[in-house]
Amino acid sequence: MVAQPLSNLIVLVPEASQTQARLARLNAWHLVTYYAAVSRVISPVTLLTHADTASLLQPFIDKHPELSISIRTPYAVGVNGAKPFNGPSLIKSTDWSTAKWGRQLAQTLKSAFILQIDNARHLPSQQVLAASQWVNAWQRELMTFHHASRILLTSAAQTSLLQRRYIVPQAKFAIVPYSVDTDVFTVNPDLVCEPGLIGTVVQQLNDSLRSLIDTLSVMTGLGLRLITFDERAGQAALTYARLRRVRAEVVTPDTPEQIALALTECELYVNTSEVQSLSRPVLWAMACGVPTIAASAHLTDTLSHAETAWLCERLDKACLESALNMLLSDSSLRSDISTGARRHVEEHFALERVVLSESSIYSQLI
Repeated sequence: MVAQPLSNLIVLVPEASQTQARLARLNAWHLVTYYAAVSRVISPVTLLTHADTASLLQPFIDKHPELSISIRTPYAVGVNGAKPFNGPSLIKSTDWSTAKWGRQLAQTLKSAFILQIDNARHLPSQQVLAASQWVNAWQRELMTFHHASRILLTSAAQTSLLQRRYIVPQAKFAIVPYSVDTDVFTVNPDLVCEPGLIGTVVQQLNDSLRSLIDTLSVMTGLGLRLITFDERAGQAALTYARLRRVRAEVVTPDTPEQIALALTECELYVNTSEVQSLSRPVLWAMACGVPTIAASAHLTDTLSHAETAWLCERLDKACLESALNMLLSDSSLRSDISTGARRHVEEHFALERVVLSESSIYSQLI
């Protein structure tokens, strides 16, 4: 596919975490992989970020010398027009932390402004604030949303929340789901999973993870693989599992390929994230053909129960025990969900499909 000419797609990248190196590297890989694919459709792409984050992104960019994707730091651009990009540009903020910066840069360059929100419930006004702080946060959010040419959300469920709180026109919203590199996260027919091994990605020891561990403590012959990018969170979960006499192990993968391997070796995957149901780890597991158990909240329009995943009304001990017993006792059901999950990811979340969907939005604003 020939890239469409565009003076610049400028993507504002937030500063990488200084405390979670594994997660920072994974995010860097995902971001560069995604925008390298975008640059095959619309070109050039410039990643605008801080120097420390740029050094994290550069090794991944060096793997794509044939593509028109590059990095610049804010000192080379400036929101006041110092050394601006030539010609018309599109400015995209990839999360709320870069929204003000993106809005100012778009105003300076007289460019369309695209705002991406992964989770509307993480906006500053959604946090516990004093009344005056809440009003100030809400006003800043209102101004930013109404200045944006497009607001990209990962799911339709977030649209109603933003419309209700900020009276944003429906036409400004576009749904761009998480993407999965299905060449990396793929079914490996040569790898046999470990019977009875249950996998989950650990961000923190929350109620859902405690429920899973409590459930496994009354079931025999099962083990728990705690996949994490934060060793402290993994150790906290491991300590609780040992306290409940559950056979468990912590895996800390460094690369996407190692994540895929860690998932594929599991017989089942349980999503214990309480932040959002259709998270990247869920899609990774589905892409690898690992039958997945998840809470049904906000997922019934996206996944089909017993076809692409096993959906529970809630992840409490009773629901989890029922789901685990059902899936572990029925290999045919596991196989059907595995096949359906992989097909569903390929049809709706594969990197190339999501990139084409988002690129069509860019084309509307050129």
